[in-house]
Amino acid sequence: MLKTARVSLLPALLSLALGAAGSSATSAAVAATANATGLGGPHASTRIPQVEKAGSKGFVYACAPTPNTCNVYETTGALIRTLTISNGLSEPAGTMATPMGLWYIANAGASNILVYSKGGATLIDTLSDPGEIPGDVAIFKKTVAASNEYSTGSAAGSVSVYKKGATSPSYMLTASGAVQGIGVAFDAKGNCFWSYNTSASSAGRIVEFAGCKAHASPIDIGVSLTQAGGMAFDSADNLWFTDPGAGLYQCTGISSCTLVASGFGFPLGINFNKASTTLYLADVDFGVYEITGIDDLRRLRIQPDYIVTPFATYPGAYGAAAGPGL
Repeated sequence: MLKTARVSLLPALLSLALGAAGSSATSAAVAATANATGLGGPHASTRIPQVEKAGSKGFVYACAPTPNTCNVYETTGALIRTLTISNGLSEPAGTMATPMGLWYIANAGASNILVYSKGGATLIDTLSDPGEIPGDVAIFKKTVAASNEYSTGSAAGSVSVYKKGATSPSYMLTASGAVQGIGVAFDAKGNCFWSYNTSASSAGRIVEFAGCKAHASPIDIGVSLTQAGGMAFDSADNLWFTDPGAGLYQCTGISSCTLVASGFGFPLGINFNKASTTLYLADVDFGVYEITGIDDLRRLRIQPDYIVTPFATYPGAYGAAAGPGL
């Protein structure tokens, strides 16, 4: 289970989920602050229902350790199904979908990664992560990487790497000073990136493991975070990440990172749709947001006019992802 010691995120999940009824005033306040700074806040616009073209329907996925569920939505925001403990869930956290539609869930409480078919209809595989508490998952071709928050014995976080269809870790990666593992992501070359918290006052760091290979040395990319969050790469191979204490950042490559959206409650997991035109962000306080207006990534420039809109109310949301439809 997600540990309550060592600054685990679970107390925040519990308090925010239980206090959701009183969150509207807080949301309004942080939105006003975000607008005052000129950054796009999460309540800056009203969601307009989308009309899907025939045959183009996709899925949006979100998971929450509390209340121990994962939701499957259409891209219009309509809820399709909810997975629960009866589907094998135990504190599901980060999540990701592949371009082919396979849906991966970091199942923290059961020390495994669940793999579902498109839309979450069928459980088709389980990757064991023995002795670890996986909080996020990323996929690159035939390699899967899981960020472990801690070990079940409260040892420091790590990354479990699964190569070529392995159902148990092929090897583990870690970094000196890492305490709590949070996010994991791959760039277009197959390098894996890991965000983690340390015991320092500026607690969050992001490191790169070249090729995500065994014994790869961690390379710090030079970003200091108030807290580590989720990560994703867009179609132009630019890194995006969340800092729960600040908001959403976009980088040019993996440098020159700029805060592009703020005013969230506790932003964590992020993932793009296949075209990188929409980013889905899980906010523990609210649920899932979608960020649009991301339409010119290959010019490698920061756009200050991204549109942030509420997608689904789902307090406790830890991870969000998008995948192709049936």
